[in-house]
Amino acid sequence: MSMAPFPQTPVLYPGTRNVRTSGQTLLVDDTPYLALGFFDIPYDDLPQAAATGANTINAIGPSASANCFNTYRETYLDRAYELGLNFAPNSSWTARLASPDVFSNVIPTFAPHKANIMWFLADEPDQINVPYWYVAPADLIAGYQAIKPLTTLPVMADFQRAAWSTPADLQPYLGSSDVWMAEPFGADFSSTTHAIDTFNTLRSQPIWIAQDDIDASLIVPKAYWTIIKGATGILYFNWGAFKGQPAKLAAASQAFHELGQLRSAIFASDV
Repeated sequence: MSMAPFPQTPVLYPGTRNVRTSGQTLLVDDTPYLALGFFDIPYDDLPQAAATGANTINAIGPSASANCFNTYRETYLDRAYELGLNFAPNSSWTARLASPDVFSNVIPTFAPHKANIMWFLADEPDQINVPYWYVAPADLIAGYQAIKPLTTLPVMADFQRAAWSTPADLQPYLGSSDVWMAEPFGADFSSTTHAIDTFNTLRSQPIWIAQDDIDASLIVPKAYWTIIKGATGILYFNWGAFKGQPAKLAAASQAFHELGQLRSAIFASDV
């Protein structure tokens, strides 16, 4: 007996955004892009997240852009796009299969959509002390090379050791990411400096920094410190942690609104 396909909600904003890197700048629709946002924002929380001044969602848990069984309201990506939120689909588990040929089937699942601006290849692939989470450099590079013919969007991976280790530890991963990401969590701002300096030693390309829910009084200063040191993206891990702590959510919102107003200065030529 044949089975009818599950019904799907129509995609309202199909298409592929013009996204590319130029030196240390990510250009979205030919405009320098300052990424400000959170990891993992549920559908019903999208309006509240957009109100903080966020413009970016990084997926890392269950894929937020999956459309199966969604038959009664517009898709996640359509809703995000209408709210001015851009999306980075996550493929961490795919990258850990060490079978780059599967990307030819995985990437089309995230059908071309104007909300998508980045492909998130892997979370902490360099976590060498956790075998099931670790991705060998050759496998990550092979995954990157398998993705590139399938999409014009940049590819990004989050390197956990960048915040504390040496450039030599990440050297084997060169060629696996168009945009650097690290996660210098905690109240010690020096780990942010270390991560950014490490990346700049390896290769000049855009840098996004993942941050956590440190004390509310430190969130805004650390956000400014991150941008002053040369990052052009701040993504907080994760939405759920901030949503449940009003003072911290307010601090993140303050950082987003203030830095958003300074975008022209952030991308101005250094004189």
